[in-house]
Parts: sequence; C-alpha cells; structure tokens
Amino acid sequence: VGKGDVFVFFTKYDKNSFILIDLFNDFTDQHNMVKLGVRCEIKHDKRIRYILNNIHLRAETKSKMNESNDDLLKLDINSEEYPKEIRYEDHIYIKNIYYNTI
Repeated sequence: VGKGDVFVFFTKYDKNSFILIDLFNDFTDQHNMVKLGVRCEIKHDKRIRYILNNIHLRAETKSKMNESNDDLLKLDINSEEYPKEIRYEDHIYIKNIYYNTI
C-alpha cells in the first residue's frame, strides 16, 4: 500500500459518493501530480466545487480541472480492472486500489 496506488473513501451510507486519490506517479511526470476526484450528490455540488477550487488555487503546480455529470469517476474505481499493470519502456508498475469508509 502506498505510492502509486489508488485510494477510495466512501461515505457510510452512500456508495455512490466518494473521494478518490490516485497517487500514481507517471514515469514521465516531473511534478509528482496526483489525481483527486470527488463524486457527490447534486445537493453538495456547489460546496464541493468551492472547496476543490480553493485547493486548486493554492496548489503550487497546477493542471486543468475536469468536471462532469457522468460516471467517469465511478468507472475509475471498478475493482475488476485492478491490479493494473502499467508499462513504460522497460519499467513495470502494478497499480492497486484500496477502499475505505469515512
């Protein structure tokens, strides 16, 4: 468990709402970027957007933010796709996913 893995934190009562933290450091990534995703009920949308925008504004190194109303983030946590084998030239990394409840 650790560097390079994906962590998903569900709410106790709603498996459709979660926070995703993907710590995989791409072999060509020079900024040690991580992926942070939040899937929430529409009633929390404005509050979550405000929090994530504040985090993004304070980040030293930034990438673009993506927002959607589809299930792309939910597809990212499909356990059937893990562990994932990631290859780059002669390097191989095994990416795992871990689930927790908050």
